[in-house]
Amino acid sequence: MIHTDPFELFGPLATSIRELLFLEWDPCSSNHNPVSVDLYDDYIPAIHRLAKDRQPIEDIAAYLNFIVKNYIGETPDKELNLEVATKIFALAETARQRQPQFA
Repeated sequence: MIHTDPFELFGPLATSIRELLFLEWDPCSSNHNPVSVDLYDDYIPAIHRLAKDRQPIEDIAAYLNFIVKNYIGETPDKELNLEVATKIFALAETARQRQPQFA
């Protein structure tokens, strides 16, 4: 089966990251328009991987800074990006704790 929907492939963590990016990060200031909810979807697979691999929060923040500077063309809000990265890391840890343990 071929997965084209990152939310189907990555599960609930990707959905949580999407909501966080749209509602709290939002460097394009588009969260007032629900039609734009998918605006940051292209960045979710890499962010998901960083979080699932338990990369340092600073690495996640650095990637958010990179996105803002190189893809969006704005000056990164490094403090906000660190806050969002911390929340993303916490979401991944919560998702990890909810996974069933196999013997």
